[in-house]
Amino acid sequence: QIADITRAARVGEIPSPVEDLKERGLWLRRIATLTWSAVDGPLQEWRARVIATLAAITVDSVLFTHFVPINVAVGHARGDDRFVCFQPDNGSCTVIERAGNRLRIVEAGAEAPTRVL
Repeated sequence: QIADITRAARVGEIPSPVEDLKERGLWLRRIATLTWSAVDGPLQEWRARVIATLAAITVDSVLFTHFVPINVAVGHARGDDRFVCFQPDNGSCTVIERAGNRLRIVEAGAEAPTRVL
């Protein structure tokens, strides 16, 4: 059975405190060097929502998302607190499964340097 396609903003791109794309790039490069425990509350809350959303999925699903949410999932599954712990290539496919209350990486997608960071 195929479920309906839905837009899940909870696994969308990280919210930015700035609108300007150049400023956003500078902001992303700055925070990409940090750990999640070092960022402010709203970003930690966003990360927690991404993880909770992934953990709540009960059927096989395909999610199309961005670099940072993929890093949230991979970092959580690996127990890695770094903001960037994985360099998913554009269009790569990372397979994650829920194992009880944990996320587990079945297959990490292809990696490549990002132009943003």
